[in-house]
Amino acid sequence: MIIDGRDLPDGDVRRADVCVVGAGAAGITIALELRGYGLDVVVLEGGGLEAEPDGTALYDAEMVGELFGTPGAPVPLTAVRLRYLGGTTNHWAGYCRPQESAALNPRPHRPGSGWPIDADELARWYTHVSPLLQIDTPEFDWQTWAERHDLEGPLLDGGGYTTRVNQYRPVRFGQVFRPELEQASDVEVILHATATEVLIGDNTDTVDGVAVAVLGGPRFTVEARAVVVALGGLENPRLLLASDAVRTAGLGNAEDHVGRYFCEHPQADLGIAVLDRTPEQLGLYRQIPLESNPFFGITSFLVADEDLLDRHELLGIDIGLIPFPYPDRARGDGLATTEVGSVATALDTGPLGSVAVVRAIGEQELNPDSRVLLSNERDALGMPKLQLDWRFLEIDRRSMLTHLRLFAGELGRQGRGRLQLVPGTMAPAGDPATDGSFLGLYTVDPEAADPEGFHLAYGCHHMCTTRMATSPGDGVVDTDCRVFGTANLYVAGGSVFPVAGTAPPTFTIVALAARLAAHLASRVSP
Repeated sequence: MIIDGRDLPDGDVRRADVCVVGAGAAGITIALELRGYGLDVVVLEGGGLEAEPDGTALYDAEMVGELFGTPGAPVPLTAVRLRYLGGTTNHWAGYCRPQESAALNPRPHRPGSGWPIDADELARWYTHVSPLLQIDTPEFDWQTWAERHDLEGPLLDGGGYTTRVNQYRPVRFGQVFRPELEQASDVEVILHATATEVLIGDNTDTVDGVAVAVLGGPRFTVEARAVVVALGGLENPRLLLASDAVRTAGLGNAEDHVGRYFCEHPQADLGIAVLDRTPEQLGLYRQIPLESNPFFGITSFLVADEDLLDRHELLGIDIGLIPFPYPDRARGDGLATTEVGSVATALDTGPLGSVAVVRAIGEQELNPDSRVLLSNERDALGMPKLQLDWRFLEIDRRSMLTHLRLFAGELGRQGRGRLQLVPGTMAPAGDPATDGSFLGLYTVDPEAADPEGFHLAYGCHHMCTTRMATSPGDGVVDTDCRVFGTANLYVAGGSVFPVAGTAPPTFTIVALAARLAAHLASRVSP
């Protein structure tokens, strides 16, 4: 059932076998998976059924490091998270792809890399949650989709970069699963209910429940035999750090890991390629709607292979292509694609079919100084506000540029085209008819080249702030997503990722949530 916390009496005590804090992709998955086990499940959602300004304001936070957006146009943290039933699935683009083996396996050149659970274990849960995400064909290899849609094969044949398919399926969890939540007799979703503290007794490793506040309304408590914090990569560490009444450093923070290693999927348009294939022949890399639903479809990226990463000591990358017919109205200040094309022809590249913007979506290296902290300010409910100190390491940008140089070499070696790197020089365009902007998308100014400090955009993917590890010296949760130092407190969401990888995170978040639900069903007997 779904009820409104504003209707509860002040001082009320709710009792549950499992209390799930957060009703986004992870929290709703856990609730749905626990139905039918004879367990009473309470799910706390801080918002309502749609966005509300006062509730959204509780996400107000300060960024003290790198910004989302630019200094001239910063994007507030209230804009990248949604506080109502379904969470950020309400604006999720729907991209799904399993984690690559390059992320799951330890990399010799990267301390702390790899996952403590293996690919086969994850694969089982990817299959399990595919129907939940409306993925009827859980295939992500290019061959399956090329045959199905009569598409040409990958742009490159080997060379260290493999074409991998992302399925995009924007399932709005709050809308799609609301009827099931309303009808579930063993699940109670409480709206407008913000968890302000996870409660733990003196000298014990067992949490007792959650303190809850309603904006402008009552305060109450949920007593539970197990608590799952499923608030996302920023709010998960915030709640753990703020739960400091007994453990003054916060829950799970004995080794000072909570909130550290914040990772995003930094991305930038860094190159312009002239290619021998037309945009139609590059269909794998364009968005292809599926016949059954125009909002569902596929698109592909060139993903770095494991041996290439190890050989060059690089981070992972997804290379995307945005192709246009050649020659289009494709000219930028200081860069004419027809001139690039002449060079490519002289080098026996062959006939040219397209010009493409080359987009790099990078893996961010683990950095303990990139972190979520608590501010000295408090929100309207009295909780410490969040402060985000997002930081990059030198390898984050260097790895992207090295990848694109290697990619450029393969384009030339295989006779597919040429790539010109333009780091930091591409700016949003105005009117292509009047300012000569590149493809109507960008202006290009070679004088502005900045290979060491070019702008990196954000992807709304917040990861690694409560890392999964085999010991508390390396992370915050164990392989069952249980918080170290507690018997019955768990975390779900992208915050438990040990490393960011490059795959879109939601598919893995939902898979891990279902896996955690199965663990809880076996541990918390009715």
